[in-house]
Amino acid sequence: MRNKVLKTSDKQTALKVVSNNYEQFQCCSEELKNDWDVVLAAVKKYGPNLEYASSDMQANEEIVKAAINENGEALKFASDELRAKKSIVLKAIQNDGHALKYASDKLRSDRSVVFKAVKYDGRTLKYASNELRSMKGIVLKAVRNKGYALKYASDELRSMKSIVLKAIQNNGYALKYASDKLRADRSIVCKAVMNDGLTIKYASDELKNDLDVVYIAIKNNPEAIFCVPEHFKKDKKLHALLGKGSENSDFLNAMSCSEFFKLWLKDNASRFNYPPIEVEFERDFARYRFENITNAIELTLSGYGNINLAIYDENLNLLDFLGWLDISPVRLDNKQWACDLCTDFNPTSEENIYIDINHLYSQHLCEESILGNCNRLFQPDKFLVYYQDLEDMYIWRVVLQNLNEFDQSNEEILKYHSILSSSEVCLD
Repeated sequence: MRNKVLKTSDKQTALKVVSNNYEQFQCCSEELKNDWDVVLAAVKKYGPNLEYASSDMQANEEIVKAAINENGEALKFASDELRAKKSIVLKAIQNDGHALKYASDKLRSDRSVVFKAVKYDGRTLKYASNELRSMKGIVLKAVRNKGYALKYASDELRSMKSIVLKAIQNNGYALKYASDKLRADRSIVCKAVMNDGLTIKYASDELKNDLDVVYIAIKNNPEAIFCVPEHFKKDKKLHALLGKGSENSDFLNAMSCSEFFKLWLKDNASRFNYPPIEVEFERDFARYRFENITNAIELTLSGYGNINLAIYDENLNLLDFLGWLDISPVRLDNKQWACDLCTDFNPTSEENIYIDINHLYSQHLCEESILGNCNRLFQPDKFLVYYQDLEDMYIWRVVLQNLNEFDQSNEEILKYHSILSSSEVCLD
């Protein structure tokens, strides 16, 4: 439960309150939001409190330094003049490379500033000027730190073999952002799938049908079988290479989670009050919406056992996870299968062991069934978590358990809540 709002104009009380609870600063009087001591205490506790300070305080260099020292992204609320001051921006970047996003256009075009940002976090290349995203030295620094940064490089550099190689050495999934030509380059793709076999999904169609490349991918990660053409499931040469009866060979005979759900749904659609409607289907990924329910709510399944029920906004940004189950197949010494993620996993317990991977997908509850999980969690007046995806960086925090506990004037919460206000998905 959130603390009660304390409105005060008394400086000593305010100093004590904001030092204990950073959220209370926004409730102080305008006079106190312009008080140097109170503002300093507030931003030292939580840098983004700078947002609620007066414009004079947002232009005060000492106050802003204290704010960005606590949280680099507090730079967002500094005055235009300070967001254009190199020493301030460098200090913010040192705390959080993503602060580059709030620097002035001039500084986002400054080679030394951007170089420092991508050194701390390669993904900040996305905030650099187009000119610097076309500069080989800057991009190399970025992809060595975070391979995914290749996404923000210029088209020319995403077609440069040396740059792409450095990116996939850091993260095989960088292959996704390589040029079409390099995603058809055998040496590049082999490097990527040796890093993570699942990256074969980003290879050209020709290389997805290359037996040697497929073999390397599956040896690295047997779930790569769900990312290549289905004919490989019966390919005798591939079975021979992997070894008959091996874990990798068993995966060749398995359905993916998305395939299994599609088959299961044929006989079980009646279990839903609002039946799932297929929006997108591939062997390694499937997406469903619910009949007569807002399109903001989607059910997604990966090929390898990950099941989500989530809410998206109109731009398909993820707002909330309502249910998230994950089955992680593991093959035991006796050639049977179990889920490696269960908290109560016990290899000696027969109820947790299955004769093959398809039985694992169909029968294993992973603490509770997906239907039970969604039924328990999905209520129109409940938000469970707020989720923000910054490429590979995930931010989670509890937002609310009951809308009535929170300020009804909060437009952001009300906007999200309105998506669900007339929706209810009841699953048996």
